[in-house]
Amino acid sequence: PKNLFSKKGHSFEGWATSSNGPAIRSDGSKAQNLSTGAPITLYAVWSIDSHTISFLDIGDSPIAAIVQDYDSKITGPKDPIKVGYTFVRWSPAIPERMPDHDVECTAIWSINSYDLTLVFGNGDDDRILTYGYNESISLTFNLSRTGYTFTGWDQEIPSRMPAYGLTIRALWSPNEYSISFLSNGGSGTIDRIGTCYDSDVTLPTNGFERTGYGLTGWGITSSEITY
Repeated sequence: PKNLFSKKGHSFEGWATSSNGPAIRSDGSKAQNLSTGAPITLYAVWSIDSHTISFLDIGDSPIAAIVQDYDSKITGPKDPIKVGYTFVRWSPAIPERMPDHDVECTAIWSINSYDLTLVFGNGDDDRILTYGYNESISLTFNLSRTGYTFTGWDQEIPSRMPAYGLTIRALWSPNEYSISFLSNGGSGTIDRIGTCYDSDVTLPTNGFERTGYGLTGWGITSSEITY
């Protein structure tokens, strides 16, 4: 006979002559030579279906599909990993038991944020900037420091935020200056000397002479003794 029954999560295999017997007649076949003179009872034979749960947008983690029988208990995979993101959930949620159809579960992610710390080294407060992973970074600074010239950073500022925090420090080069010596009414010469800002300076031996005077020190004006 033609099967008109259905069973959720199962496929019809045929007909058996006992409730636990094997299928001896296929769907739609003619029942011949089964017995004579008595009613015949046929039992539907069912096989359980298998279905697949697939995982999409799984980031950097290989996750195999789950293939199991209908209504069997499902143990979900470990949470996937994706650089710069935090796993939130599966959509739709992984069912507790295998349904009677295939399922595709897509990973839902939230983007991570990281700090970019700029250390200026000129007395200004450090600048802490927060960016999302892979967010574009565009910075312009007009830095100054007394007696120094800004020469760059100790590492390159990335064009996009990586998946970790960064601390980048400004680099400074001390300016070079020259010291000239004037006789202030005397005679003789002393060579000019060069030095860097904020460095110690050893003054040269006096090479000037002035009739009737003795050297008492050096000043940055003609009348003030400073050194």
